[in-house]
Amino acid sequence: MSRSVLAGGVRTASGPSWRSGVSAALRSVIVHPSLWLWGTVGFLARGGLVVLALPIVTIPSPVILSILLGDQFDAIGLAISTEVALGATAATLALVLGGLLLAAYADATAFGHHMAEPAQAAFGPGGAAPVLPRAGRGGIVPILAALQALALLPIAAAALVLAGPVYDIALQERALPSSATPLGIRVLLGARDPLVLLLVALVVADVIYATSSRAVLAWHTGVTPGGRGAAASALRGALRPLSRPGRTIATALASWAVTLLVVAPVVWAIVVAWQGVRNALLSVSALTDPRSLPSTLAAVLIFAAIWAAGLVLAGFASAVRAALWSVDTIR
Repeated sequence: MSRSVLAGGVRTASGPSWRSGVSAALRSVIVHPSLWLWGTVGFLARGGLVVLALPIVTIPSPVILSILLGDQFDAIGLAISTEVALGATAATLALVLGGLLLAAYADATAFGHHMAEPAQAAFGPGGAAPVLPRAGRGGIVPILAALQALALLPIAAAALVLAGPVYDIALQERALPSSATPLGIRVLLGARDPLVLLLVALVVADVIYATSSRAVLAWHTGVTPGGRGAAASALRGALRPLSRPGRTIATALASWAVTLLVVAPVVWAIVVAWQGVRNALLSVSALTDPRSLPSTLAAVLIFAAIWAAGLVLAGFASAVRAALWSVDTIR
């Protein structure tokens, strides 16, 4: 399969196979550590901070909650007033909007890094790729953020369906814990059956955004011929899985495999390390007996190192995911 004219009469060599594209994506991320940074930014902006914090979050007991929240909490659960609900909704929307814009900027920057390296195997040996942005990076970021928001609609629909069952499980686990693991982990395990629907929605949203956003970025940077426009490019990218189902499924499986192989051990290590820190801090002599201070401090430092290393590894996995979709699009 060969690549035709890209822009301005520039042609590339014969496009590489899907496997060589995967190798090119991995090589690009490994050779350019700056992509790890933008992968970390994108990972955190899309909720990665919640994933890494979930193992260490502990919800206070009902007695503590009633003291802290006063009349906002009763024996059944939260009884939030209209003012508090509106404030929480506004804050959530602001965080979501900020996350969408930050993740979009990270995607645009990472894609620019790939475009700035035409010698990489993404375009084949000796291939050339023009960098002809039709607007500044700031102009493409809102478009990418809007595409992410649209892709989140199936996730939001699934979340609305799951909200009730998950809330009931959370109340039950808070009142009668089934184990000593953190509450968030217990809720996920208890709601694993309904969460399958959310997982399917997440995979669909990920593919839709990945293909549509890379099509827009390819148009924006001049990789694809002009005249389509952002909307037409996004639609063409979103429909690409229908015309190339095999390659799309293979890229999606590879990207999710990288994520699971990296993030799952990271979360497990954080859970184990946190249990050690928690036991050390809750011991009677943790902060009073001078002989226990070194071991307590060592446990805290080890946990901090594991958490930081996990964040870096998650950023690497996110960068590889972005590179896989980018390389698959521009080949």
